[in-house]
Amino acid sequence: MVTARRRSGGPRRTGWGANLLGLIGLVCLLVAGGGLARSTGLLTGGGSSSGSSPSLRSARPAARSYYPLDVGRYWIYVSRDSVRGVLTEVERRIVRREAGPDHDVYYFADGGLAFRRDGMVCEIGPEGGLNVVPVDTTVAAVQPYPYASRGLHIEKSVGVQDTALVVEGKTYSGCVQVITRFRRLEDDQVAAYASYYARGVGLVARHPWPAADGTAMEVALKAYGPGVQ
Repeated sequence: MVTARRRSGGPRRTGWGANLLGLIGLVCLLVAGGGLARSTGLLTGGGSSSGSSPSLRSARPAARSYYPLDVGRYWIYVSRDSVRGVLTEVERRIVRREAGPDHDVYYFADGGLAFRRDGMVCEIGPEGGLNVVPVDTTVAAVQPYPYASRGLHIEKSVGVQDTALVVEGKTYSGCVQVITRFRRLEDDQVAAYASYYARGVGLVARHPWPAADGTAMEVALKAYGPGVQ
């Protein structure tokens, strides 16, 4: 097994979505959404830059959120490529917050960004591409949250709302499972993966869904740290 290490913001800044998803072909989810983020007005208005000042419009305190956003917060993930037999470590770190009229925007060292909207976290990768994370809202718990982008139909839904996982030797309890289903608009074949978020931590694991016996985590949280609140 080969191990590679990549830190966000380093010389190699591309492909963070592919490493985090860890599933062949799923990177198109992030790449596909770039135009959607702009055309639907998810990013509107300007704002003043801020380093460590906390947001006044946070959906909920970081300790209660399933995807906390704070300047200085970081996550280190292990991505497993079972096809090539490669392990890659990816570090994501929030380095800046910009206050806007509708929402605060948090910038990552790798060039990506994230912000809250209607209780959901919207991630945009450094190369463009939108990923909606509906963990701090009840919308996707009632029915799937769909959106279309560049030939893809994507649906997010909340599965198990209180489950425990052991990831890299650490137990995370009370996790929320988010199921992502997607297909090309001209195709009926659907692919899916499950992501797990822990309160006060964020994403802790991801694997193909539905999971068969012995299914390994394609993405696993190795370490994380809090930011300035």
